[in-house]
Parts: sequence; structure tokens; C-alpha cells
Amino acid sequence: MRARTILIIVTAILLVPVVAVGVLLYSEAGLQMVAGQLWRLERFNVKIDGVSGTLSGPLRIARFELNHPRVHFVVNDIVIDPQLRGLFIQTLQAGSVTAGSSLVELHQADMPPSTKPPRFLPSFLRVDARNVELTNVRYVHLNGMIVDAKTVRGRVTITSSRLRAREFAVDADLFDATGNARLLAAPAADLPMGLDGDVSGQLHLPDVDLVLKGTVAGNIEHLNIKGDLLQPSVASATAVMTRPDNSWNIAGKVTSAQFLLDPWLPDPPLTLRNIALDVEMNPDGVHAKGKVGVPEIDDQDLLVDARGRYADRTLFVSESQIQLQDSPATLHTNGKFIFDGGPATIDLIAQWQDLQWPLRGEPVVTSSNGDGTLRGPLPYDFAVTASLAGHDFPSGAGSATGVISKEQVTVASYSVNALGGSLSGNGQLQFAQPRAWRIQTNATNVNPEALFKDFPGNLNLAAKASGEGFDKKAIFTADVSELRGTLRGESIQGRGFVQRDRKGWTVRGAHLGLADARLALDGIWKDTVEANWSLNVPSLDRLLPKASGKIVSK
Repeated sequence: MRARTILIIVTAILLVPVVAVGVLLYSEAGLQMVAGQLWRLERFNVKIDGVSGTLSGPLRIARFELNHPRVHFVVNDIVIDPQLRGLFIQTLQAGSVTAGSSLVELHQADMPPSTKPPRFLPSFLRVDARNVELTNVRYVHLNGMIVDAKTVRGRVTITSSRLRAREFAVDADLFDATGNARLLAAPAADLPMGLDGDVSGQLHLPDVDLVLKGTVAGNIEHLNIKGDLLQPSVASATAVMTRPDNSWNIAGKVTSAQFLLDPWLPDPPLTLRNIALDVEMNPDGVHAKGKVGVPEIDDQDLLVDARGRYADRTLFVSESQIQLQDSPATLHTNGKFIFDGGPATIDLIAQWQDLQWPLRGEPVVTSSNGDGTLRGPLPYDFAVTASLAGHDFPSGAGSATGVISKEQVTVASYSVNALGGSLSGNGQLQFAQPRAWRIQTNATNVNPEALFKDFPGNLNLAAKASGEGFDKKAIFTADVSELRGTLRGESIQGRGFVQRDRKGWTVRGAHLGLADARLALDGIWKDTVEANWSLNVPSLDRLLPKASGKIVSK
């Protein structure tokens, strides 16, 4: 009897820890015993509320909060499916982890340096969470930028010296991304943490999706970055991120053989090629310097030097300089571009020096200086003022206002003060081939003596013209409805219509009278020639200096 009693007592003693473990792991009461000690974590800035379920699972946590000076981390409605077999290998293992909403906020904070090497977990512990799925995740960066993600999925493994996220996937309104990342604890307190990883995905812009991939390798003090834009155009970037004076700086190069604007603009007026820019980014802004080819502007690459910053979907250009190679021509701009969905809203100011047209070779007209503005949502309003001069064009000043759309530029009004008088009117130019254009002009009290010294006078003109193209194959029509005034002290008047098409010339209703001379002309010069004219110059000396005689021709 005594032996049986002893056996029962021994058995009970052996079963006590088994029962205790069972109560701890498989009952709500056991979980609450553990939850009762969670308040001790508050001294580490960790607060856990609303713990329910069992340690064997499912384990529910209503709210987890980490309130560190540099990061604020809040997760709500957490459900964990623990796998207790992991305890045999000192691993906190979970088959799945889900959360209803999460918030991650980064803060700039000055903290005293630590004398202990950083560790993610005690050396005897390991965490392995498979099938992690967080929904409604919000990330707030140091500069206030907010990124909202619908879901974040992946597998997370944490040891004392390593934090690894494998096959993570982020589904956000702004982007979709998949990849792998690894953070390595520093071997000493005065050394930085290591970081490497790869990512690929899409960036969703208002009018187009960008397909991207990239890699990082190094540590949080010196991180090598490589990125590639794969679609809709191809571009590459290499950079190094450093952290001088507890801040950050990214310096590198951006290159692209050809960058098309078609995904953003239908029938864009420009294409970009041979992009080779040195780029530097830090909290103060972005600096880009190098070469960009724009074949529609110049055969040689343009020299670019620009500074600005980006915040709240707005690109602020504090200053930029665009210069032609082997030329003094320079354009300076500053302003902002607001990317609020659709084409950007622009508020831009520009100044230039030493421009000429054409940009290369012998100029027809030059502008030593000028300024302009470009403002509003598309279509954009513009205003320009400039000085003008040329070998066959006397010095003057002009201004113009109008509208630029995706398809064309419309000059609502222009005015040029030159030759002692003024020229005013309006016009339009289409960007797409065949580059259709039109112009209407009125000249008032213009004196041609600066162009033709033997022909002083005072002329008034009303004319309009339209056509396609600007080269030797251009087609156009010009209609002079009125020409009147004086020339060399003699009265002058005239009108006429001129047309050039693919086959030749047409002149209709051309009449010109100067002093007592008269010219009338109608004709076609194409595959065949058909013309009627009448020229009567009774006294050449009234038309031309040092001339005499008369001309009659029909």
C-alpha cells in the first residue's frame, strides 16, 4: 500500500510540469499568464494590447506598438499561427501571420551612440514567420512622403545577426514590387549594418506604367545601388548612397541611348537620346549635370545643369541651365511642375542669352537676351519678350502671348518694334508632320531704309500666309491684301496672292504701283507656263537712283 502511494506521488510530481506546459500552451488561462507580464516591455517602448487565443494558436493581438525615437510602428488585428515544433531548435516559428492594418513612420532623431553591437534577437533565439500578409499598410518617410499599400506579403526570418525578407510582394496604388532583402547586424557598435537585396516591379504613373528592376549591396553608410528602367523606354542608373553627418546623399549616373516621350504625349514634338547625366540627391534637393541629345533642336547634344527638389508630387526647379555645345546660346529656367494626374501643371520662368535662328550657321535673326513664362495646366499659356536683330533684320524688341497644347503652339498676338515702326499679328504652328503653320501680320509706319539704304519711306502692310514645312520643299500661300505708304518720296500701293505647291508657282491679282509706274500680273509656272502681265514704267528715275529711260512690257 505504501509503495503504491509513493508511486502515485512520484507520478503526480512528474505530471505537474507536463500539465503546466499544457495549460500554458493550450489554454486561454496560460496565455493570460504570459500577457500579464507584457507590461514589462513598455520600458523598451513596446506596448501590446488585446492578447487572446492560445500560445499553440491561433494567437490574436489587437494592437502592437513600437514607439522608438527614430521609428513609430503600429500593427492592428494580428493573427498568428504558431508552430510549436520550432521550439525544439530554439525557433519561434509561425505558419502564417496576418494583420488588418499597419503604420510605419520614420523620424529624424539625434541619439547618443551605443557602445553595444546591434542585435536583432538574443543569440539563443530565432524567428521564422512564413506566409506573412499585412493589409492596409501606410509608410510615412522622413520628408513627409506617404506610400499606401493594399498588401505586403513575404517570409521573414530573424536571428541575432540577420533579418531576411524572402520573396516579398508589395501591392500599392503607386507601385507593385517583388524581391528579396537582407539586413546584417554590424559586428561592432561603431560599424554600420550590412544591406543587400533585389527588387523588380512597376511604378504606376498617371499615363503610363514604368517597369523597373534594381539591386542594392553594401551597408547603410555606403550602399551601392543599380537600377534599370525596362519599359516603356530603356535607361540605367548606378549610384552610391552615403550618410554624411547623420543625413543621406545619393550620387551616381543616369544613361539612356534613346528615351521616347510617346507614352506621355501623343505625337510628342521632341525625342531624347544620348542621355548621360551625373545626378546627386540629398535632403536639400537634386542636382543633374551632363548631356542630353534633342535632335529636333540641335544635331549636337545639349549641355544641361539643373537643380531642384521633389515633394508632394511637385518638382521644384530652383535653377537650370541649358547650353548649346560650341555656342554662347544659353537658356536659364526656374519654376515648378505639379504631377496631379494627367499632364503636369507648369509654372515656369525662362531667360536666355545669345540665341539665333537657325541655331547653327549664318543667323537670320538673333536675340541677345529675352525672357518668358509658361503656366497652367495643359494647354499651357505662354508670354515672351525678346530683343531681335539680324544681318538683314534691324535691331528691335518684340513680345508674344499664346497657348501651347500637345498638338500645336498658337500665338494669340505678337508685336515687334523695328524699322521705326511696328509689326503685329498672330499665328499657329503644328508640331506633327507636315508641320502646318499660318501667320497674319500688320506692319505700321515701317521704314525700309535700314535694309535698303536707297529706299527710305513709310510703309503700311496687311498680309496673311499659311503653309507646310520650312525647307526648300515647303508649300505655302501668301495674300497681301494691302500695301500703301511712301517710298523715296513717292506714293506706293499694292496687293496680290502668291502660292507655291509641289508643282510650282501661282500668282493671282498682283498689282503694284509706285510713283507713275504700274505692274499687273496673273500667272502659273508649273509643268506649263501661262502668264499675263503688264508693266509700264514711264520714268525709271522716279523708281531707281541713277536710272533713266522707260519700260513697257506686256
